Formats: sequence, C-alpha cells, structure tokens
Amino acid sequence: MKKNIFDAFPYLKPPDQEKPKLHTAMLMSPGEVDVAFKDESAYTRELMRGRWMLVGAVNQEMFTELMVDAGKDITGELGIVTTPAGAAYLILCSELKGRQHRHVLPLYEGKVKEFLTYAGCVP
Repeated sequence: MKKNIFDAFPYLKPPDQEKPKLHTAMLMSPGEVDVAFKDESAYTRELMRGRWMLVGAVNQEMFTELMVDAGKDITGELGIVTTPAGAAYLILCSELKGRQHRHVLPLYEGKVKEFLTYAGCVP
C-alpha cells in the first residue's frame, strides 16, 4: 500500500492560511532520508542514499512554476546574518522568474553544522 507523502513529511501539509508567507522546512540527514524513502522503489532509494535533503513547502504558485521550469533559470544565493544577541543564521535563497524562496538555517544547530561540514567536503 502506497503511503501519502504527508505521512513521511507531515510539515509539508498546506497551511491553513489563504496566501501564507512562511512555511516550515526540515533539514534531513542521510539516515533520516533513508527512513523517509524506505517505502519507495529500489531505484528511488538508490538515488537518495547518502544524501542530505532540505525539504519544505512552498505556496501553490511557486510550486506550479517549479514543476514547469525547474532546472531552467533557478538562481541561488547564500548569506549569513547575525542577530544582535550573536546567533548566526545561514540564508539559502533561490529565485525563479522573480519569485524568491528563502530557507533560514540556524548555525548553532548541530545538524546544520554537520551538513555544512559534509557540503564543504564534497568536490
């Protein structure tokens, strides 16, 4: 029996608001990705094995454009901001046709540090 995508990724459920501006995302380690994709085909599991994933919801307009134009003209940018209290955050920004989507990752979070260490070692 095929499970609903929301069983593995409950935070991807559409928000109750009509036009939300904020969505929840989750950084998944390779172990968490393996668990989340355990019921998928062997081919899909092999593609995902050992990978980190940053998954989250976007509004319907952005999702539609990504489905049509993903891989064509998506640009990205990284930045780091620090709060007055000294907490640092990594901002991952992607843009498609003038629409921006930003992920904010706390640099004090252990999993984020682990991901960045891994990403810094990938050729």
